[in-house]
Amino acid sequence: MNDEPLAWRYYAAALSAALLPALLAALLVWQVRSADYASAGRSVLTTAKGVAGDFDNTFEQFDALLKSIARQYVDGVESGSEEKPRLIQRLQEELANIPFSSRVFIADSYGRLVLGGGAAVQYATTGVSVADRDYFARSKAGEQGLMFEGPHRAKFGDEQVIVLARRLEDGKGGFLGVVAGSIPVAYFQTRIARDELDPHGDIVFRTTNGARIAVHSADPADPADPGGVGVSEVAMMAAPASPALFQGREGQTLYQAASPLDHIDRLLAYQKLSHAPFYLLVGQSTASVDRSWRRLASELGLLCLGVTLAGLWSARRLHASAVTLRRERSLLKQRIADRTRELEDSAQELSAVLDSVVTRQESDRRRIARELHDRLGQYLAAMNLKLGALERCGPDVALLKSGLSDLKDLTGAVGSEVGRIAWELRPVALDDIGLESAVRHFIEEWVQRSGLRFDLHLALKGRRLPPEVETTLYRVLQESVTNVVKHAAASAVGVTLTTSPNDVVMTVEDDGVGFDVDEVSRASPRLGLRGMRERLAVSHGSLDIESRPGGGTTLTIRIPLAGRAP
Repeated sequence: MNDEPLAWRYYAAALSAALLPALLAALLVWQVRSADYASAGRSVLTTAKGVAGDFDNTFEQFDALLKSIARQYVDGVESGSEEKPRLIQRLQEELANIPFSSRVFIADSYGRLVLGGGAAVQYATTGVSVADRDYFARSKAGEQGLMFEGPHRAKFGDEQVIVLARRLEDGKGGFLGVVAGSIPVAYFQTRIARDELDPHGDIVFRTTNGARIAVHSADPADPADPGGVGVSEVAMMAAPASPALFQGREGQTLYQAASPLDHIDRLLAYQKLSHAPFYLLVGQSTASVDRSWRRLASELGLLCLGVTLAGLWSARRLHASAVTLRRERSLLKQRIADRTRELEDSAQELSAVLDSVVTRQESDRRRIARELHDRLGQYLAAMNLKLGALERCGPDVALLKSGLSDLKDLTGAVGSEVGRIAWELRPVALDDIGLESAVRHFIEEWVQRSGLRFDLHLALKGRRLPPEVETTLYRVLQESVTNVVKHAAASAVGVTLTTSPNDVVMTVEDDGVGFDVDEVSRASPRLGLRGMRERLAVSHGSLDIESRPGGGTTLTIRIPLAGRAP
């Protein structure tokens, strides 16, 4: 027998079993990757928000300083005070708490510096003017609020600065000039440099019109000069073309994009400042995020490979065991077949014993029937003769004659009944002249008793069957006709008996009420069907029943003749 297909089924089952942990591993890797990207996204957003918050506080603190200087200066101008040294002293005390300030100055309505200098406000140098600055023109035009300008080179030095300015006006709203201060770009550079970056990560501080203020980059290819453009900034320019990964309510946006400068994929956090026209851009390369889940994927991949190899090895062992088991099962089937043949032989022996028992039973019935018919009948006939003599010769009264006449009728009836019982126990004709004559005699009796119409077709043509077969058929016919009379409410019964070299078939049909065969088979054997089947089983015969409610009933009795002695 070819076992190759069986082997492939085992290997296929092993691979299918290995598929489940592989799918679970893939799901776990995907969840870890999603969690890592979510964590990285939160990290860059948090960094951007933290730095932006620091810069917002810086601008708020510096704006408070400008408001304080402006208020003191306007109060002095309106009061006509010329005590500039006292004003400078108060301003120096406030400036001591603003270490990030580069310079603070006041210009009059013509743009000429009234006060100005370094971290400490000094008297202005003659001829210095800020009338050409944009914030002065905007203030003069009436713009209120804090104004920002830069980054650009400072008027008083060589450094890059961001300028914050406010309009000065008198109590009637008249233009008095501007109060302004500058914060060096180096301050912002120092602040963002405190945050640690992964390889190819950077933090960029820019104005909303795109001018770079400061940058902190771990990529040596990223230029650090103010006003330059780095890899993350170029990536950010392309990022809005893709949907945002996150959109916050506080000016936060998270993108994922690759920079055309170095083609490195990054997570980019965009954070707009609340009180200034600037924004923070924090970039982190996705390669650093991918390391964790890729390492997990490699480890789980090796584990799944090991599970698959172990499954294939187990499949090979199981296949070998299955081949061995199949061989042993084949041997077991052979042993069962041998045992079955032994049981069949035993069953045949048992059947022979049952046949012998039935034969003995029928022998006893024949003996009893002959005794009842011959001996008891002779005695009753003698009694009848005696009583007849008494009736003729005695001088008895009419009453005695009447009684003797009744006694004579009774003894005649007893003789008839004894003959009937003897016939039912064992019809003598069944032994003497065969089944066909016995059946005809039996039907004639039932015609007289029941008034049914019988249609006989007996095709034995005087052929004698084995005694046990004739006896079985006769008894089954007795039970069948009895059932018709008791239960069928029929008007006609047909009996057919045919034979062949191999079997004998008897059919009993009626036009009665019929019944549901399945229901009767499940119910108690009230129609004697079980008894007929058991009697036929002894002769290895069969009983087929065809019936339906309102459609009559047909019984087909079949007994094999092959191998039986005539």
